[in-house]
Amino acid sequence: MLVKTARYAYVILAWIFLLGVLVQVFIAGLGVFGRSRQLWNSHRELGHYLGLPLLLMLILVFLGRLPKAARRRTVLLFVVYLALADFVIYIRSVPLVTALHPVLALILSGMALRSARSALALPGMPAETPLRKQPSTQGGVA
Repeated sequence: MLVKTARYAYVILAWIFLLGVLVQVFIAGLGVFGRSRQLWNSHRELGHYLGLPLLLMLILVFLGRLPKAARRRTVLLFVVYLALADFVIYIRSVPLVTALHPVLALILSGMALRSARSALALPGMPAETPLRKQPSTQGGVA
């Protein structure tokens, strides 16, 4: 029962994390073009909050006994998130390193999408979801 619950929670958190990353990128875009200090504060705060679902995913990936590929992907996602957060520290002192912040955000977005989509295909998840259709077993042309 714990394994199944952990897997369902992992799927939900993976999609919440992806949504949060997309909102984070949107807020950053508003901050760049709107030049609002409040938007940058919101961007920073949301970045801190995004660590929570990711940390829970890191725990659930082991509680849910997810496959090795999912474990590696989640650990790597966490490492990229930490690197993304750490590069902000160098904004004033090393601009070249800071320039990696949006690059890592793109990488994190792609990884988050991959993790969320892969989570739907985990053993024990419902057989048919909007993003994962099962092939037809009936005769005829598919």
